[in-house]
Amino acid sequence: MFFPQKTHRFRKVTKHLVFGYIMKTFLFSIFVIVFILFFVCLFMLSRLNIRLSHLKKDASTDPVTGGLNEYGFLCRSKKILAQQFRSCAIVCMELPELRRIGTLYDSDGYHRFLRGILATLAAQLGGGEG
Repeated sequence: MFFPQKTHRFRKVTKHLVFGYIMKTFLFSIFVIVFILFFVCLFMLSRLNIRLSHLKKDASTDPVTGGLNEYGFLCRSKKILAQQFRSCAIVCMELPELRRIGTLYDSDGYHRFLRGILATLAAQLGGGEG
């Protein structure tokens, strides 16, 4: 009778130790999974932030000229006006015939036309106000 009791106690202790080992392993694996998911979320947020910055750039850039479109111009001018404490003027021109000029002339003529407009505006503004 002595041996069955010892074996029975040994089984209880062994079951308790095995259960504790399994719980520790389970909790550690849960911690590792949460840790990995946290870094995956950080990675995905950084990728989303990069995509968002590209979308903002695409939304404010004219695909033909590479310059600012109307939305980009308004956003940039709002930011500049908020930073400046002196008076300034903002010039926004709409050139409805610009597309026709682009189709009639080659790209060099188109760029010469835009540079001419820029030179005229710069001459009107004066020195140091570009």
